[in-house]
Amino acid sequence: MWCQQTTRRRWAFAERAGRDDSFGRGTDTDTTGGASDPTTLLAPGRRERDMSLAAATREAVRERPFLYDALAAGVVNYTAAARTLDVDGDTDAVATALRRFADELADGPTHESEARVSMQSGLGRIGDGDALLVVGETRLAGGAGSLTGIVASGDVEPAALGDVLGRLRAADIAVEAAGIGDETLVVAVERRDGPDALRVVEGAVSR
Repeated sequence: MWCQQTTRRRWAFAERAGRDDSFGRGTDTDTTGGASDPTTLLAPGRRERDMSLAAATREAVRERPFLYDALAAGVVNYTAAARTLDVDGDTDAVATALRRFADELADGPTHESEARVSMQSGLGRIGDGDALLVVGETRLAGGAGSLTGIVASGDVEPAALGDVLGRLRAADIAVEAAGIGDETLVVAVERRDGPDALRVVEGAVSR
């Protein structure tokens, strides 16, 4: 009697285990109409969220040029930077997005300008006539004031202007006016800042 009951119990257990095992296999591997893998159902949404987070992080970085430059230079604490960004996401996830974005950025110079740099004193505003620098309604020419113009002539790329302005800002040199065109870059500063501005511009466009 004991053997018969034991045999029945073993058979019943084996039958249930067989049904459970069959269900498990259908969930994991059936691709012809069985239950789908739950991880497969979640994966597309997760990928979309990751892509949205990456896009939002990159947009936030582009709104902060200084952070963009720091990422390109590899001098950013990703977690600390992530905390400063207005991005809807976990700090660690945003930091990861920053790290991946940094890996894609070029770490070389932003331009390949090469020019001769000179200094012209006595710049001031004029109404009409030939001007060294024209920005909107502002026209600056020599012999008309007390500003100093830093003039770079040669192979000057447009990106050089952004580089120069960034370096002058870092050097705490105020810029009164600036422009670029026809292979010439001009920056107007106060007379006292002329020598320092000259060195800054030389560092940016003299290779």
